[in-house]
Amino acid sequence: MIHVHGRHGGARLPAGTIALLVNLSGRLDLESPDSRWALPRRSALLWREGPLRITSHASSRCLALYGDADAWRPHLPASAGQPQLTLFPWEGPCPRTLARAMLQVARAMNPGRSPRPGEAVRGAVTALCVALDEPQAWLLAPLQRCSGRTLQHRQRTLLRLLRVRNMIRRTGDSRIDLGRLAAFASYSPCHLLRIYRDAFGETPSEYASSLRQQRAWTLVHETRMQVHEITELLGFESQSSFCRAFKSAFGTTTSEARRRHAARLTESRKARACVAQARTSNAIAAAERISGPCRPSSGYLSSPRAARTGSR
Repeated sequence: MIHVHGRHGGARLPAGTIALLVNLSGRLDLESPDSRWALPRRSALLWREGPLRITSHASSRCLALYGDADAWRPHLPASAGQPQLTLFPWEGPCPRTLARAMLQVARAMNPGRSPRPGEAVRGAVTALCVALDEPQAWLLAPLQRCSGRTLQHRQRTLLRLLRVRNMIRRTGDSRIDLGRLAAFASYSPCHLLRIYRDAFGETPSEYASSLRQQRAWTLVHETRMQVHEITELLGFESQSSFCRAFKSAFGTTTSEARRRHAARLTESRKARACVAQARTSNAIAAAERISGPCRPSSGYLSSPRAARTGSR
């Protein structure tokens, strides 16, 4: 277990290990031999693609648990009627159950907190692997669609395809080089295209395009960036091409999308204000039922002149 926190904190995870990172707060900068990217707060990463360098910032706090496949295997759950699965690479928002399980592992590894630390650690790691079932569940369907006569063969195929998928997500460029991706996964371009589509129902280019559309929607709604700045950031050839792609994907223009989003935020703020006012009124009514009407004292209502006369 590694605790990474504070400005300029960091760690290096060796190759040949499976690591689970849970970023509790702040932002983490990650670097692998082929890419660099950031892990947002309240996100998790399951890593098994070689060495990894972790760098933290001032407000960062991250827990990382790593070990080889043999160390993880005894803790992996096997459901009834389902074979025992391996841990697949994954990155995304961290479920609360997973964060709590990771904190429990950290507490179990703290000397002096348990009379039987070995049993406590084994139980906590097993519970952590059970919590990983939720973010890994969506991979069962692609695993069944992968080519291979045995489960182990299909797992190896899916691991290679997930390396390609994660590389696309980290680069964020829809104009991907299929030859580079194929070499990265040790496939020919045609074979990679076919088995990737069979497993995930889309081509690598289509997946990259969907990621860029999601990012465009986020930038339009959650930032004040100008349209031409978003165009340059996402790598579109021109602002007009970006606007056409945005309207084709979402059925609305960027200006209309921002107006609707602003209107929804205004309505949400008004609704919260009404709820707060209603709660205040209910609290006052409850207090009056208990102690009678709340009336200001006569001294409070009197004028300053009257108050001075009374004080004399």
